[in-house]
Amino acid sequence: MELARSSLTGHANRPRPTAMATPTGRLLLPPRPRKSDWDAARAQRMTASRLAACMGLEKGEYSSPLAVWHEMRGTRPETRPTRVREAARWGQRMEPVIAAAFTEESLHGIRPNPGMLVHVEADWMAANLDFLVVEGCGCGRHQPGMPAEPGDIAPCCNSRTCEACCENCPTCPNLARGRRRRSKLRRYRATPPTANAFLECKQRSAYQEVEWGPDEDSIPDSVAIQVHWGLAVSGLTAGYVAVLLGGNTMRWYRIERDEDFLASLVEWAKGWYDTHIVRGIEPEVDGTRATTELLNHLWQVKPGTVKLLDAAQTKRLQAEREAIKTRVAAEEENLREVENRLRRAMGDAEFGMVDGHKAVSWCANGTFSRSRFAEDHPALDAEYRTLAEVFDYARLKVERPDLYGQYRARVLRTHKPPKPKKPRTKAKAPAGDAT
Repeated sequence: MELARSSLTGHANRPRPTAMATPTGRLLLPPRPRKSDWDAARAQRMTASRLAACMGLEKGEYSSPLAVWHEMRGTRPETRPTRVREAARWGQRMEPVIAAAFTEESLHGIRPNPGMLVHVEADWMAANLDFLVVEGCGCGRHQPGMPAEPGDIAPCCNSRTCEACCENCPTCPNLARGRRRRSKLRRYRATPPTANAFLECKQRSAYQEVEWGPDEDSIPDSVAIQVHWGLAVSGLTAGYVAVLLGGNTMRWYRIERDEDFLASLVEWAKGWYDTHIVRGIEPEVDGTRATTELLNHLWQVKPGTVKLLDAAQTKRLQAEREAIKTRVAAEEENLREVENRLRRAMGDAEFGMVDGHKAVSWCANGTFSRSRFAEDHPALDAEYRTLAEVFDYARLKVERPDLYGQYRARVLRTHKPPKPKKPRTKAKAPAGDAT
């Protein structure tokens, strides 16, 4: 046994003690790991973004419960458009900028991302925090701290007596009275402060500004769930969200730790994880664009193949589809009726005012009717017609059929069963004819 223990000394794969980065967060991977290590560590674990998708809070084209299930099984194809992947990359590039602006406005200190964390008692719970936060004393006169490293701050001082030491050294006066920073650190041997919160950085377009209200109760649910999941994994006391809207407006929010809510959230996530990941039961499909894109690219079409479907289920789904289409058509007609009433009320006016603000606009800025213009003015249509470059789909289909099929969407149509053929009847001979 002694020989075995000595052989492990200095060995790269020797047992190592658990590295705790937060109160309940065990460090699984360091920051910026290799992609293969990242994918392997994330494969069978529930993360914050996956949890939001599993709860149906991601309504766009990013993710859905079915997409998460295939992703964790390693069977999800890459369906995100290039613009979405590029937006994600720019979001990562802007994280340090957003974090720096957060420290200026909040007077809190930040620390780099510690790496991928998993809960010390539940290995399936994982989180990747953007930054750790050391909260300041809140006196508002300066960002407290021993500036040993940029962004680090000192332990909280007394908010009633906190004042800047001097004009050039904004350091907490309760730590030292001297002017030289190094002498303070040597004399008092102050230890670096412990992070008690974390920061999530988001970047959104100006069109999404309406989704971010004045307080933490008016932010998107998907973002709030991600912060709560980070609190559940890390054990920290609070989570901050800093969002850059339209590239020139920043807002930040603080979300407190709620033990009762976190307990129910972990219980729900555990149930989903055990049902769909451990037991392997596939989630039901939903109507999100992410699920549609997943199903469109999940299988390669085999031309000419036929599959026998369950008759009762197929007929039920066909009937539901037709009923929904009928309701949609009826609602579209009702919508046109309401809009026509507004048009009649507007008359020849371009804007309609209600209570001192613009309520309705009816402007001539819609789509130009090319067909009507050509019918009414054929000579002018020929004069203003120009040649334009077009994409040769037929040539691509012939020369690169595999690539053409990869980018061609699958179209779902339902077909009615054929009508039964009427039996043929023999023609009767006219009355009075003799045979």
